[in-house]
Amino acid sequence: MSSKARGSGPARSSAQQDIHLDQARLRALAHPVRLTVLSRLRQRGPSTASRLARELDILPGTASYHLRQLAAHGFIVEVVGQGTGRELWWQAAHQQSIHDPAAFAPEDEQASRAYTRAVVLARADLLRQAADEVPLLPQQWANASVFSDVLLHLTPADAVRLKDEVLAVVARYRDRETDHTTAPAPLTVQFQVFPVPGTVGLEQDPS
Repeated sequence: MSSKARGSGPARSSAQQDIHLDQARLRALAHPVRLTVLSRLRQRGPSTASRLARELDILPGTASYHLRQLAAHGFIVEVVGQGTGRELWWQAAHQQSIHDPAAFAPEDEQASRAYTRAVVLARADLLRQAADEVPLLPQQWANASVFSDVLLHLTPADAVRLKDEVLAVVARYRDRETDHTTAPAPLTVQFQVFPVPGTVGLEQDPS
């Protein structure tokens, strides 16, 4: 997670650029399946509960519940003029979510960490899906992809500088995009910086 952790995926051109996560929205997104549903709408465009249920291998009722929660907190909106009362179509309202841990008071830290955990679980599931497709990718996309794990020995301050610099590069490529419809495929860029598990003393779980 970065000091401004960003959600994934390009959305429809009608979507606003960003949504900044307050405490209520953090709590709403602190579920890996809900994050996956939102990412799917951002990456692949409008869909319905039944379609999402098939794609994600979840129950239609589960998909409907998560869609209602996302809509209630302003992450998605109904596609006007498409679908029926029994089968609504939904689209993302923003291209990405921005979470700035420094903006939260200490008493709100648990909500921030719960959201971060959900992000990690959702990204891990996406990587498992990618692992199944890697052997089947066209050569040009195989050459363009990278799955890297680099060990660095840094202070927390160094890590902050590193993530800010890398995110600035990603933002530069994002900002120069003009027309999503001309791209051959949406590209997800994942960037993680965290201590090697088991090497840092953990705080006592307040629960």
